[in-house]
Amino acid sequence: MKTARRLRYYCDHCGKTGGSRYYMERHESGCTANPNRVCCWCARFEYEQPKLTDLIALLPDPTKPVQTYQPWDTEPPAPGAVPHSEWEADIAKRAKALREACGCCAACLLAAVRQWRAMGGRDFDYAESLDFKAKDEFDAMKAELRDTP
Repeated sequence: MKTARRLRYYCDHCGKTGGSRYYMERHESGCTANPNRVCCWCARFEYEQPKLTDLIALLPDPTKPVQTYQPWDTEPPAPGAVPHSEWEADIAKRAKALREACGCCAACLLAAVRQWRAMGGRDFDYAESLDFKAKDEFDAMKAELRDTP
């Protein structure tokens, strides 16, 4: 029986592992959990990379959790709670501003949301904040395929 020990390299920001030092250094420089990341998409397409601190500032303050309530809740809302619909409208407005600030770069948008969550941000589903018909069309197509014998 043979045994072998291999070096493993770990990203300081997200914990990803790899067997190649070069690969992990390349990953770490653009890791979306790295506050000082260099965006490879922005560099490749010659976009001006937005500052992560500016992008994170567009999202709600993660240190102030928001309590929401639905109209049909049986318990009275906590003091300072806002209706869930108002909170969703605020998130949709912020998501639009975030998309505009990121330009065409999904990696920068992901980095902003990921680092905001690491600071204690409430769950934020970017896909849900979008107002697009493709999801509805896709769901309808899936349902139609399910019904087909």
